[in-house]
Amino acid sequence: MVRKRPIREFNSLDDIELRKAQLAESFKADEKEMRLTWQYINLKEENASINDRISSAISYGLMAFDGIMTVRKLTNHFRGLRNLFRNK
Repeated sequence: MVRKRPIREFNSLDDIELRKAQLAESFKADEKEMRLTWQYINLKEENASINDRISSAISYGLMAFDGIMTVRKLTNHFRGLRNLFRNK
């Protein structure tokens, strides 16, 4: 079921401009928060030891291998990538 939002009534252009300014401020705050979160996620350690680098490389390699094996299993099961997204 779709949840309906309350409908705002605007009586003048000033009301619309005020709402537009509020939304712009909200979008800027959300954008700033997303930018900070993205920077934190992609933060690289500059002084990582060789053991950390090796374990990271192995971890990424295993994730890539797992992804390749998953795609291979799906293509074998559905007899090709085209059939994977086809409606029956």
